[in-house]
This record gives sequence, structure tokens and C-alpha cells, in this order.
Amino acid sequence: MMHPIKSAPPPSGKPKPDPRIAHLVGVARELGIKAGYEAGERLIDQFGAQRLYVPRKTRQRQPSKRNFLNDVDLVTALGLDVATALAELYGGEHIIVPPRSSLRRKRMIDCLLSTPALSINQVAAKFDVDHSTIKRLRAQLRRQAPHSASANNPLNGVAAAPLTRLSVRQQTRGVEATPRQARSP
Repeated sequence: MMHPIKSAPPPSGKPKPDPRIAHLVGVARELGIKAGYEAGERLIDQFGAQRLYVPRKTRQRQPSKRNFLNDVDLVTALGLDVATALAELYGGEHIIVPPRSSLRRKRMIDCLLSTPALSINQVAAKFDVDHSTIKRLRAQLRRQAPHSASANNPLNGVAAAPLTRLSVRQQTRGVEATPRQARSP
């Protein structure tokens, strides 16, 4: 006896958005939402930190038909699908593409929040930056994090002890430390 083949249920609603889109900023994020993460990343890779005119219509042009030396053929640089999506979003406008460093900074923040057990040296080696950059970024995240000891705070185990000032006499007597007073100007 043959059993009927059951087909998969139709997909309900929209597909899940790519979580990597959160790493993108500015116009690259808008493009990533419309055309996918790879499109936003390609825009940053090709034109990071540049001011760019987006034509209303996308078509591949011959090099001899370009008006200026810095005139860019978006279709050749980004691909037809990405250039079309960019034209739908920003056609006829000048845009400023975020620099590549903004993408790397977002990735470092994500790494620090998702894996707080990594040492500063491990994160610095992973992103090929100086350890002081990671220290500064981790300190900024601590200042922005809520001061509650909630289970949702990923920086709970990473937070530094409060700054304290003890005299030599207090240290030898085992006196409780008091928080350091802020200096007045």
C-alpha cells in the first residue's frame, strides 16, 4: 500500500532576519535589511568611508561613457541586484557609506558581549587590534551596562572591583575598604 507523500507546510510570514545585520550601520544596514547582509557588507567593502551618488536607474555603463574620473559603475562594483536595491532606497541622492572600522567595532562589541570569558589578549588577537583598544571598549561596555546584578547582564563576571583607597595602616589591620572619592577640580 502506498502512502501519500506529505509536503512541508508552507512557510508562515516573513523569513527570520539575519542577526548579522545588527553589525551593519547607516546606509549599509538599510541595504542589508532590503537585500541581505552580504549586500551591506559588500557596500562597505567597496565604498567604505566615501560619499557616493546613487543614480535613480541602474545600468551597466561603458567606461568611455562616464562623466567624471571618479564616476563609479555601481552594477560592476556591487552586482545588479545590490545596485538595484540601493537605487530603490537612495536613488538620486548622495550617501555616505560608513567606514570599515565601524563594522569591525560592532563585531568586537558582539564578541565581548557574547563571550565575556575571553581574555583581552584573545579578543585582540582575533580582531588584530591592540590590547588597549579592547580594554577601552570593555570599560565603555561596563559603564553602559546596568549596575544591577541581574542574570541577564553578560558582563557580570567581567566587571572590575570598585576602586578603593587604603592606607598602609588600614591594610595591616584588615579594615574594610571604602570607595575612592571623586576628585574635585
